[in-house]
Amino acid sequence: MTPRTILTVDAGTSRLKAALYSTSGEMLAFAGRPMTVLHPFDGACEMDMRAVWDGLVEVCQELSERAPREWQALAGVAITGQGDGMWPLDENGEPVGNAILWNDSRCKRLELQNEAEITAYGVAHSLSPLFVGAVPSILRWLMELEPQRFAKIRHALHCKDWLVYRLTGRIMTDRSDASTALMNILQDRYEFDQLELMGLPRETRQVFPEIVDSLEIVGQTSPAAEAACRLPAGLPVMAGSLDVAATTFGAGARQPGDAVTILGTTFSNQVILDASQVSHTDVAGSTLCYLYPGTFMRVMATTNGASAIEWARRTLLPQASLEEMEQGIAAAPEGCEGVFFQPYLNGERAPFRESRAAGAFHGITPRHTPQHLMRAVFEGLAYSLRHCYDHLPKGDPPVILAGGASASRAMCQICANVLNRPMLRVPDQEFGLYGMASALLEKLGYVSARGAAVQEGEFFSPQAASVRRYADGFGIYRQLRDSELEFWKARDRFLERAV
Repeated sequence: MTPRTILTVDAGTSRLKAALYSTSGEMLAFAGRPMTVLHPFDGACEMDMRAVWDGLVEVCQELSERAPREWQALAGVAITGQGDGMWPLDENGEPVGNAILWNDSRCKRLELQNEAEITAYGVAHSLSPLFVGAVPSILRWLMELEPQRFAKIRHALHCKDWLVYRLTGRIMTDRSDASTALMNILQDRYEFDQLELMGLPRETRQVFPEIVDSLEIVGQTSPAAEAACRLPAGLPVMAGSLDVAATTFGAGARQPGDAVTILGTTFSNQVILDASQVSHTDVAGSTLCYLYPGTFMRVMATTNGASAIEWARRTLLPQASLEEMEQGIAAAPEGCEGVFFQPYLNGERAPFRESRAAGAFHGITPRHTPQHLMRAVFEGLAYSLRHCYDHLPKGDPPVILAGGASASRAMCQICANVLNRPMLRVPDQEFGLYGMASALLEKLGYVSARGAAVQEGEFFSPQAASVRRYADGFGIYRQLRDSELEFWKARDRFLERAV
């Protein structure tokens, strides 16, 4: 009998990836497709929902051709995807325009006079703080500025929910995605009164989907999915989870105190909690549901990360290879001879919320080279991590590093020195896919050979002299951040007058 396999999918902002895994947790085949983010106007970040589905169809077809025997032995499907944002459907289950993404900032000029009351309600009812990329904020913006589109919305889903719906026909979301907004994570329910505090009509409650366990089997692949994706009809499909939760799970975080930092498009920092540790009094970041019922994760997810590195590489070193960039950063002195970078190219949401924030270099003189500036970008991002970790539970275990930017040894060592904490970079970087594989194998009753916490990899230890140097630099970084607040407001007014 052919050994069974499972399919996992990670629908990210820049790339949709899929893999076949054996029941022992070994990746057997991989396929990916680039995704396109649309910017129809200033501050808008959107995706064509049908194009994301088409991406899933393409990777499934590729895997079925590359590994036909394993494809025929499929035992189940699990999907993770980018969180927050809104993937809207009408009464017929068709997209209502493009998806509005987590990093969309169109809502930054949305003025709510009772913002303090809304925040206090969230704290009292164990809700994640609202920000511009959250579903309720987007709905409020659409009600004001695109009322015809708003009136057509019957379901406000998340990315992975859209793909699960296309595979199974079921409308739902899991606890990790639901807890990003409006869900009381301790009472396991939506707190709809917050919508009315935001001025949304009572019937808006109906667009929020049923909440289920992340590991629940929510349906089976349909004949329509079989025709499009070549997935055999009748395969069990798991609810799945927010990509941050899947990646954290795949990296091996299981116990309270386990910490994972994802150096991805955003730099997302997570620490696992039990119910006794949950508190919403610190409104920086979020506290979300984890994959297991009754477990939670404290999340400080910045808006900027590897996207800032890529912008800087294109702008400063467009002809350099990644290896040459690394060599230049290693050669530049720590502290970049006084250059500081604020990494807020797309605003910021953690550890502070300010959609009007913008990026900046400070301290440039004629002696500085593109390599100085590039290293300053790395250091600025590491300082933003330090700022986030100031709002997370303290701990001593090494921080597990995941995400594409962890491929940079320079980035990993700078993080160890800035945070004054050991970093563990593990070799397998597809943690989102593996996290879903681990969860589905557990749900289906298989034993994953890699189900335990990851312990193997390359350690980066703090270096005493560098720790002291960066402690001083972090103080300056914070001063610069604080001094820019009024500039960001004035700049936004300046831009608004120019429209």
